[in-house]
Amino acid sequence: MNPHRGQGPLHIVRLVDQRSDAQVVQAVVAGDTEAFALLVDRYQQRVFNLVSRMVGNRTDAEDVAQEVFCKLFQNLHRYDATMPLENWLMRIAGNHTLNWLEKKRLVTTPIEQETENGEKRTLQLVDRTPLPGEILERRETGARILAALRKLPGTYRLVFILKYLDDYTSEEIADIVGTPRNTVKTWILRAREALRHEMERPQPTERKRV
Repeated sequence: MNPHRGQGPLHIVRLVDQRSDAQVVQAVVAGDTEAFALLVDRYQQRVFNLVSRMVGNRTDAEDVAQEVFCKLFQNLHRYDATMPLENWLMRIAGNHTLNWLEKKRLVTTPIEQETENGEKRTLQLVDRTPLPGEILERRETGARILAALRKLPGTYRLVFILKYLDDYTSEEIADIVGTPRNTVKTWILRAREALRHEMERPQPTERKRV
């Protein structure tokens, strides 16, 4: 598990608390509600990054992320310490965001690009490493990827973000979404195919070219 994933560009000096997540949860459930601030401090950036990439609007993302932590607080007594708290929290965040998107009717019709004979192709996305002189192009490509992501079905969008933007393993994603690993791998492949399909669509400026 990468401790720096999902942290974004923020560099914040935090108070160090040696208690584990499970110990903090026990303290909160026992009545020390102020200890909940430690969990928010540890995971607010990761939750916000996931939600904002799913939603695409900072203001809405802030509201949804706050709702996620409210839901976490309300359900801490149900937490099973055998599961990493981070994975459980990201499951809550993913499910809550998908529900929010559905209510807002932002979830689009699934884009199916799977071959009929079941052949699997290795799909290559844009290299994350910028080449000399291509920084601006990479930024523009990154913006196109995020825009294309928001056109994918909610579940595909979620697993793609967890895998390629937040650096979770397939095993961790399976734990987060509560789905068998093989199913998650299938979703990831379909998400990559759907995203590639969207990325290959001509842009408005490209259609005007002769």
